[in-house]
Amino acid sequence: MKRINCAICDSDNFEYLYTLPKYPITQYSNNTDHSTDEFQDCIFVNCNECSCVQINTLVDPIKLYKNGNRLIDTTPTWKEHHRLFSIFVVENNTYDTILEVGGSSGPLYKLLSQTGINYIIMDITDSEKRPPEVKFIQGNCEEFDFTGYTSVVLSHTFEHLYSPRKFVERLNKACVESVFISIPNMSHLYDTKNIFILSNEHTFFVGDNEIKSLFSQFGYSCIKSYDFRTHSLFYHFRYNTVTSIVPLKYNSIRINGIKEILIHYETLMKNINIDNSCFICPAGYYGQIIYYYLQRFSKYIQGFIDNDPLRQDKRVYGTSAYVFSPNVLIKYRNTPIYIILYAGPYTDELKTQLNLLHQSIIYITF
Repeated sequence: MKRINCAICDSDNFEYLYTLPKYPITQYSNNTDHSTDEFQDCIFVNCNECSCVQINTLVDPIKLYKNGNRLIDTTPTWKEHHRLFSIFVVENNTYDTILEVGGSSGPLYKLLSQTGINYIIMDITDSEKRPPEVKFIQGNCEEFDFTGYTSVVLSHTFEHLYSPRKFVERLNKACVESVFISIPNMSHLYDTKNIFILSNEHTFFVGDNEIKSLFSQFGYSCIKSYDFRTHSLFYHFRYNTVTSIVPLKYNSIRINGIKEILIHYETLMKNINIDNSCFICPAGYYGQIIYYYLQRFSKYIQGFIDNDPLRQDKRVYGTSAYVFSPNVLIKYRNTPIYIILYAGPYTDELKTQLNLLHQSIIYITF
């Protein structure tokens, strides 16, 4: 699959930026044989009209999210995110029914359902951890008819869309009045030179200006926003026929900056040498891309460490290594153990947790 039009401004005027050759098509852990894994070039481009950096080579979403079960409420940061975002929704919502797009494992439902709201979840794939009592619709929100729904919620889902303009246009045509969105703070990821600005799942850069401009083009005004710890941005959009268009700001510095970040990590990884047994922490995208760069040392990599029980005892796609609970470190208490640790904003809290399990960890960080 190939992106033909810009996710933000709909232009087809792309310019090549960078390639991750033969990259795994999905990040999710599974128990299939390594020989069945698929790879494709992950090509980054920038839009010459609005400066949005995005991935040009898309993965079939059915393949991308196959075995996509995961829990995103296993760390203190995520738990606080869900708590505050649910409060943000409750304080600004005036409707009895909410349709959440994404979130099939139900972290928000568990909080919002306690308020008496009639809750419905739709997602492109189901989750084995979805609360069985919640009404569930399986489908692609970019093709969904939202007629009859007045309040829609997306928590770290919007950035996963391939055609966000098409999604917002469908909200507009169905006269959805209120939209609540939480997205990762990509501007902060960029400022801190995080390796996880874009991926096969987060395929376009969307910051404060981009999301407000896009929604305004379809009649939605931002009523309220909130910055959660530089981790996430919360938005409440409301439909208004007299909404003023928010102009897009061209950012050539960011285009070059993202390319420099990608080249920086490629160069950094080439200069790393591993000659001892080690684990990578966590699994998921961070762990997978570290393994991708360091796979020449695969004989030393014992596996991945991750808090998510849905990932544990499974193989990370695109690798031959399995995922373990942090408790695996107890077996190594009497010997030094190496851990390659890169988790962006979650690095410090993971290090604190791991140090409680093992007192002699030797960290390799970036």
